[in-house]
Amino acid sequence: MSNVEMSRLPNGLSVASLDVGGAVSQLVIAFRAGARYEEPKEAGLVHHLRNAVGVDSKKYLGTQMLWQCGSVGANLSSAVSRDLFVVQMSVVRDHAAIALSLLGELAQSAFKPWDMEEVYGTLRIDRAYLQPYDILIEKLHSAAFRNGPLGNQLYAKSSKIGKITSNQLTDFAASRLVSGNGVLVGVNVDHSQVLTYASTQLTIPELASKATVTSRYRGGEVRHNATMRMAHVAIVGEGASLQDHKVAVT
Repeated sequence: MSNVEMSRLPNGLSVASLDVGGAVSQLVIAFRAGARYEEPKEAGLVHHLRNAVGVDSKKYLGTQMLWQCGSVGANLSSAVSRDLFVVQMSVVRDHAAIALSLLGELAQSAFKPWDMEEVYGTLRIDRAYLQPYDILIEKLHSAAFRNGPLGNQLYAKSSKIGKITSNQLTDFAASRLVSGNGVLVGVNVDHSQVLTYASTQLTIPELASKATVTSRYRGGEVRHNATMRMAHVAIVGEGASLQDHKVAVT
């Protein structure tokens, strides 16, 4: 089995790859731009950011990029956590070069107001399909990190859908979707191919990484009233920090 290869570009972007000889390449570009980085007035912004993947970028039309994804048989998805904003693509290995060029553009939406109007409906659909487990995890974070960045929610409240402006999204992207916060990862693709693309073709703002704001564990109780027949209850406690290596591995 091949080892993971890693490089760091002068602009701060990290590049990693692992080639196990598979026929399908998995390509990911991720930024430290999850929900924990939202300001209080930006609640729900990263949900808008995630669902805006596939609209126009500054260079290309969204429909054009999505058509090209389909033409090479690529599967595109986006996700957010409290730490990360991720755009991922699966594609037949022979088309990895095309997919890489598309991935970089799809991760940098232009947030045109008329495009965002179409995104709002997808946010409401996300909320409509939330499962009890999803709501439970959201509320657990609210209780555990009350009034802290890790207590921020992954899904925009109904009252916030459409309230996040294109300017807010553009400003957030300009400060968070930058080289110092980014990583480009490829599986089943040659490292030199990923590195060449990242160093010669990928154009993202060059800015150093910002320090992560800590979020203190506080604990407490949160209740969510709903009309479901079943009650869903969870009792959790503070876990070990990944920065404490001795505690984390025991």
